[in-house]
Amino acid sequence: MFNKFKKNWKNWKPALKQMALSTLVVLGAMASQLLAQENHTADLRPEAVQQRISYRVNDEKLRQFIGSTSDTQLRALFLEVSQLVDSRHVAPTNYQDRTRHALNHMAEALENPEWLRVNGVKASQDTLDRARAELRRMATEHTVKSAQEAAQMMSWTMYQLAGGVGVNPAVLGMEFLQGNIDSLDKYSAFNPNVQVSAPRADLKSREELVGIGVEMKKHDQGAFVVRPVQGSPAEKAGVQRGDIILSINGTKTESLDLNEIANLISGPSGSPVLLKVLRNEKEVVIHVVRGKLVLESVSEVRIIDSASGTGYIRVDQFADQTAKQLEAALWKLHNQGMKSLVLDFRGNPGGLLNVCVEMVDMFLPAGTIVTTRGRNYGDNTSETAKFAKTWRVPLVVLVDENSASASEIFAAAIQDNKRGIVVGRKSYGKGTVQSHLPLRTVSGNLKLTTAKFYSPNGREMAGQGVTPDVIVEKTTEFTSVDADLRKALELITNGQPQQVVNELTRNKMPSA
Repeated sequence: MFNKFKKNWKNWKPALKQMALSTLVVLGAMASQLLAQENHTADLRPEAVQQRISYRVNDEKLRQFIGSTSDTQLRALFLEVSQLVDSRHVAPTNYQDRTRHALNHMAEALENPEWLRVNGVKASQDTLDRARAELRRMATEHTVKSAQEAAQMMSWTMYQLAGGVGVNPAVLGMEFLQGNIDSLDKYSAFNPNVQVSAPRADLKSREELVGIGVEMKKHDQGAFVVRPVQGSPAEKAGVQRGDIILSINGTKTESLDLNEIANLISGPSGSPVLLKVLRNEKEVVIHVVRGKLVLESVSEVRIIDSASGTGYIRVDQFADQTAKQLEAALWKLHNQGMKSLVLDFRGNPGGLLNVCVEMVDMFLPAGTIVTTRGRNYGDNTSETAKFAKTWRVPLVVLVDENSASASEIFAAAIQDNKRGIVVGRKSYGKGTVQSHLPLRTVSGNLKLTTAKFYSPNGREMAGQGVTPDVIVEKTTEFTSVDADLRKALELITNGQPQQVVNELTRNKMPSA
């Protein structure tokens, strides 16, 4: 059932590019962006609009679409999109609001240097100023009550402005359409030349790369090591969390940005890297040999406290084989004497929600996992625990402000069903479902927010996220102590997760 709700990660990238970032470098050769806390509704701030315009004007697929689409087709597309928004969007705005933002969006485009350059606009500054003023006047003074009236407004602005500004009318019409869609929420989008949402075969649980295998953040003295990837050359050579990389092969890193540092670390397999790190106020030299790395979505599996038998599993995303990787990790730790478990979803942006449901089902003996509610009957779903046997191990789930989507579904299901204890900080709040609706008038689809996720207790996830049972205040960004993990171990030592399991066993179907 959840296949139609698979998150299209590639389509998140435009929105993510405009968010505040903390940088994650894996292999010393890859930089990836994490989510930052932001409301789930449309972001209509001028700076956010400008960022979206700059991104889209350089989208080759979109530019090809505009170049091959007539004004008549564009109007037909606008009317079809309007009909789909009215019938399927979970909370559509009215035509007045959509048109107001569309006109203001066009005005912002006429102020965007990148947009003007790419579209070859030669109009004088005075001409552009007058065009923007007219668009903003129309946005304030005109009343629009229907799709036909909005389409007429789009046509009028296209033809009135195109000649004076010196730009293809279809380019202006596309900005009107994009501004209209952007007013709904930050996830809905028009995808040209793509008829259906492709299966997420590209969201793989396993990837082979070359590097040393280390996650870093920029530090005033160089780069702070968040963690070496388990089993990586960096870990085997002795790189530790909290190390500050001062130099790489003799080159100081203090004045370099994170990408420059990553470039220094990257190189061919078998080649050496000499790291000078600061550890506990002492300089340490570490010799690392670059090698092949296997990155898996279940990226760490280990016993972290032998006295209590506490196992630790880190899940970086929900991909095609993540559930199987998790099951294998659980049996590995079980055979090593695991008595309690910490599941770490910090920084996990989500992924395949059907995989998330399968993973929750490994721990939950009964009860609801997640529900969705939309405007149409087909958008309303409910997933419940089905496995006859589940893991009874006492459980702590770690989340933070960068845990999103499927990560939040997992944490909320564990929390509401009182299966374990959630520790950390309030999660991101990405609690909406996007459906990919094929279009008839042009080649493409409309990605539209059609439903919202609700936790087993009926809490709306969108914009709310998951508030942990035990909140750990965010400490300094650069510390060798993992405060969240320390709190999890403290709870396990005190027996609180075990009490949760005991209570669950008394009140619900016993698990094996």
